[in-house]
Amino acid sequence: MRRVRAELLRLTGGGASLACVWQVFSDMDDDGNGTLSRSELKQNLSAIGLDLSNDDIELLLNRFDDNSDNVINLEEFSRFVAGKPNPRVGRKGRKLAEIRTALRNLFRDCNSLV
Repeated sequence: MRRVRAELLRLTGGGASLACVWQVFSDMDDDGNGTLSRSELKQNLSAIGLDLSNDDIELLLNRFDDNSDNVINLEEFSRFVAGKPNPRVGRKGRKLAEIRTALRNLFRDCNSLV
């Protein structure tokens, strides 16, 4: 858990921002089980303006579901949003960068309220 906290602190630059990362993940976790399912990812990313196909959701899961349990946990989520922009050219790389940017914008919006 210390590693997750350190990664989130690195991503956000401070405690108030850390609270925002936890809040965004928690808000997306509709059933409260500590993971984000395909449907939670699709529904919540759509709510912030990212209408993703099932193939896009599969791409996201395949790329960031490290333990292959078909859901995204907080550690995997934090690694995704903390990742550097994808240097690959192509639709898949652009789609991942678009999702990451939208999530980071949520953190900035949250920080302005703290």
